[in-house]
Order: sequence, then C-alpha cells, then structure tokens
Amino acid sequence: MKMKLLLSALLLAAGCHTVPTPEKPLVLKGTWCSLGTSITWYNNNVAKGRFTRGYQDRVMDCVKFDKFVNAGINGGVVRQQPGHVPFADYYTIEHGVNDWGHSTPVGKLSDYVENATNGTFSANYRVLVDKIRAVNPKAKIILATPRKSYGFGSYLPAHSYDAKNGIYLQQYANAVRAIAAYEKFPVADFFDKCGEEDELASLSIDKALHPNDPGYQRMADEVVKAFADL
Repeated sequence: MKMKLLLSALLLAAGCHTVPTPEKPLVLKGTWCSLGTSITWYNNNVAKGRFTRGYQDRVMDCVKFDKFVNAGINGGVVRQQPGHVPFADYYTIEHGVNDWGHSTPVGKLSDYVENATNGTFSANYRVLVDKIRAVNPKAKIILATPRKSYGFGSYLPAHSYDAKNGIYLQQYANAVRAIAAYEKFPVADFFDKCGEEDELASLSIDKALHPNDPGYQRMADEVVKAFADL
C-alpha cells in the first residue's frame, strides 16, 4: 500500500493523471453539453446500425454527470454553433472538419484574441466561446481538434493531408490548439490521436468522415483524458 501511495505521489508530481475508467469513474456535478458537427450529432442519431454508440456515451462510461445535452449540428460549422448553446456546466467543442469542407478561412490567433469580425474560423470560435461564457460564466470548456478525414464524395480532398482550396485540415487543428493554449483549456486531440491516414477507412463508416465504433472509442478516450485534466 505504501508503495502504491508513493507511486501515485510521484506520478502527480510529474504532472501525470489517473485516467478515469468504468471501474473508477470520475464524478462531475452538473451538466455536460457536447457541441460540434455531425460527428457529435450522431451520438443520439445512430446511422442505420453502422455503429452502436457515439463518443459521448462512451465518455459517460468513465465520467459521470447529472445530465447530458447533445447540441451537435448535422453539417454544422463553428459559425452556426452560437445559436445552439444551452446552459451547461461543462462544454466540449468539436469543430473544424466542416469548416474545411466549406473552405472557411482559418485566420490567426489574433482574430480570436482581438475579437475580430472578419468571419474566419478563429474569429467565429471567439464568438462561440463568448456565447458559452454569456450562458454560464463559470462553465468549464474543453476543445477538440478535428479528427483526420477525407473523401465523403467530393466534399473533402482525397487524403486528409491534401489541401482544399489551398487550406489544410491541420491548420484548423493548429488554430484550436492555439486558442486552447491562450485560454488554458484542456484539449482532446482527435487530429493526432484518433487515426492516421492509413487507418481512417477502418475507423469510419464511410470514406472517411464519420467514425465507426472503434473510431468513436478512440475519440472517447481522448475526451476522458481531457476531463481528467480539468
């Protein structure tokens, strides 16, 4: 027992955290609201049996809340999300892939910091965060980088590393990371941790935008880690 306590103390001192599990869930008082694209929306709208549960239900195996609200928008971009922000105590934001599909200019961190009105992804992200804070100034926020994706007909390029109209998906991921660093928000890094180019087809119900069960589980694992870092 003393050895286990010493090990736990050393891990905490090193900045390591125990990841919640179904056996030892993290219990958080209040409501969690998930904001995002169809990848988020699908949690309560299972795609004809092609997967069984979205990432949110899987997160709630390990993190317990009083209530959960899914405010994902099917086909949504970050500009549309502020109109769909119910009250919650915890918010996760999953956006970027549809902005890539619609070629929304990424912008710069200064667009976010200075509350620019130029319509870039970064500027629109500031509007969303401000809306969350207006709804609940005490809310805790987790950002998610967009999951690597490609195809889906002609909507996205043929590879996740290709440009669409001169814009790369990684630029949106980098913008989310920069905003999170500025705000000191935890990040669920879907872009780096939830599938490489050669895995995406096997982690998706289509080529290759929406996750299947293994794809959603990878996403859930990253969100659980982020909640543990709040």
